[in-house]
Amino acid sequence: MDVNKTWKRKIIAALGAVFAGTLTFMPFGTAEAGLSEEIPVFESGVRLEAPAEGAEKLLENRTQKKFAYAARAEESFEDYLVSRLYQRQAQINVSSYGITVDAMSDVFYTMLYRHPELYFVSTRLSYSYNPVNGNVTILTVRYLEKTPEERAQNQAKLQEETAKLLAMIDEDMTDLEKIIVVHDYLCLDVEYAYAELQNGTLSDDAHTLKGAVIDKRAVCDGYSNAFTYYMQLLGIPCRMVTGTAQSDHAWNQVELDGKWYLVDLTWDDEVWDDYGYAGHEYFLKDAAYFQQTHAWETSGLEACDDAFYNEGFWNDTDAQMVYHEGGMYFIRNDGKLYRHDFAEDEITEPGTLVAEIGGRWGVVGNENVFYKGNYVKLAARGQKLYYSMPAGIFICGFDGNGQKQFLAADTSQGYVYGMKLTGDALYYQTAEMAHAETRAVYESRIDAAHSMEKAEITLSQTGFPYNGEEQYPSVTVKMDGLTLEENRDYKLTWSYPLGGIGTAAFAVSGIGDYEGTAVGTYQITEPEEGEQPGDGETNPGGDENKPGEDGNPGEGGNKPGEDGSPGGDESDSGGDGTNLGEDGNQPGGSETNPGGNEPQPGGSRPGENVDPPRGNQPSGNTSGSGMDSKPKPASVKAPAKVKKLSVKASSPRKVRVSWKKQSCDGYRIQLSLQANFKKIAKTVTVRGGKSAKKTVSGLKEKKKYYVRIQAYRQVNGKRVYGTFSKKVKVRTK
Repeated sequence: MDVNKTWKRKIIAALGAVFAGTLTFMPFGTAEAGLSEEIPVFESGVRLEAPAEGAEKLLENRTQKKFAYAARAEESFEDYLVSRLYQRQAQINVSSYGITVDAMSDVFYTMLYRHPELYFVSTRLSYSYNPVNGNVTILTVRYLEKTPEERAQNQAKLQEETAKLLAMIDEDMTDLEKIIVVHDYLCLDVEYAYAELQNGTLSDDAHTLKGAVIDKRAVCDGYSNAFTYYMQLLGIPCRMVTGTAQSDHAWNQVELDGKWYLVDLTWDDEVWDDYGYAGHEYFLKDAAYFQQTHAWETSGLEACDDAFYNEGFWNDTDAQMVYHEGGMYFIRNDGKLYRHDFAEDEITEPGTLVAEIGGRWGVVGNENVFYKGNYVKLAARGQKLYYSMPAGIFICGFDGNGQKQFLAADTSQGYVYGMKLTGDALYYQTAEMAHAETRAVYESRIDAAHSMEKAEITLSQTGFPYNGEEQYPSVTVKMDGLTLEENRDYKLTWSYPLGGIGTAAFAVSGIGDYEGTAVGTYQITEPEEGEQPGDGETNPGGDENKPGEDGNPGEGGNKPGEDGSPGGDESDSGGDGTNLGEDGNQPGGSETNPGGNEPQPGGSRPGENVDPPRGNQPSGNTSGSGMDSKPKPASVKAPAKVKKLSVKASSPRKVRVSWKKQSCDGYRIQLSLQANFKKIAKTVTVRGGKSAKKTVSGLKEKKKYYVRIQAYRQVNGKRVYGTFSKKVKVRTK
């Protein structure tokens, strides 16, 4: 048994991870007629408010209910709600959707599970509803960013970090290679917030995408949200899973080539930040493997019953793996540098030996005794690999040649156990032993003549008024007076603001002799007065209040507090002075007042005479409760078979694939050295249905490949694939 792993698990067992909002308990609420009720929130397993009658049953069934919306609700409602949350609207009219009070908490919180980018939305929710049919009419949402400046700062940072990560993704990567890059990057980039857990200062942000990507300190659900966020951007279906692993815990399941696997970023990272560490013990495993240490309710989740990757070559490394020109470079635990080629090597085999690295870590104070194991860390920049040794940092080429010392480490506080590259800076850690809490940190600059951090980068314009479409400026990159050429000297990667307004970011990454990545931003501003951007889609929610600045209600609405919540009594968002509908009545519902003095939504109190609500009754079956109050969507039809597939060898180890474009959300290309496709040599996913060509690289030279393609549609995070095309054969150059 690995003593270090055992030690780590004992530490994690003592954490007692804290969950915010819905990760531990699904919120619930009961509402008196016509009043807005706040849904109780649970933290650390302690109920903050007394449960309503029948709440215990809901809590008991919370896991089964958690994903009900993902399977049964209409996507149009989610799109409608998410778009208004992006705009920070404080009050959202949902009267046309016929969602009951009993179902709303499940709908809202499942939506937050599926959209980690909504980290700024509070887990506390208030609502008004129609007492005649029990349907929610107005949602009142709190936002966690207290000022416009805080909002802008967070958005800009998120876009910059996103652009940096996406710049690491090569267009020729397979989904597996993308998953590896994101997994290892997050293990390096995010620090587990163990100290805050110990001293009781853990922030709510540590549970969110913001904690992991912006603050870079998070706990399990923060890691899981970040992984989900990046997978969704890359078009790879991914979900959060919640359960227990010695304490309340969160991890992920991710789809790869039509099958689902489990990933636990938190358990693959170190408790104390260890530069360059990326474990793979809980990476792409099946459910049987996870069930040895994890427990969860499988209802509503995909089956993870494929063990193909359980014995993947990455099990033999606890350091970051580096992708370069179709190969994955990694340091095995025996200290040897390998290059794994997914097109040539079995998934369980390390691949080609590149160099003997070696290294022995001695016990401080007893130089004749050495620790068992290897603690080499690996990183890359430009055409060089950087790796750590006990007393220094070394470099070599990707072919293993040119090994030499880059710097001699300061070993006064111990030996080198950690190393990472960030921009033009190289950081390394020394300690008396591996996994130590106390470490000395040192920084050294990489003086590269052709570093993108030194380039002069200018934009054709630094801002655009929002017009409903994505807008990108022209980018000019100069170095030493020479204008560089895109796709020859550098590549551009873009990160566009969610919701279309705010900060957009771009990354300029060096190619060939140019190295490093520089990040910049530009602005998408509110449309000019009088303009109506967009596609003319009508508002499916009825007459919605016009939001003011920061998404607050406009004229006639309550003045929100600093946290974006409505002013006045929080439990009465429909109180006096709130104009949620014409004449003070809540929109939605056409029935007359059945009880005379029974209150109606919109702020009336029991005993007051009110006019009947105006407008039309929400459509759909309103009897019963839960998601059964909405009709189930029609089953999704698989896309048609792809036609006119053509494959040509374009250059050594590359082929050019083209096909007839059709209506779909993307395509999956498979290549095999066998006509029956019993073993897949490479799988490439093409996101979006507008493309009709793709260059596939990283193949074997002068080999005959069989190629096929299928289209897919993506619904509720799951891909529905069509039939494969006819296979085409090609011989590489």
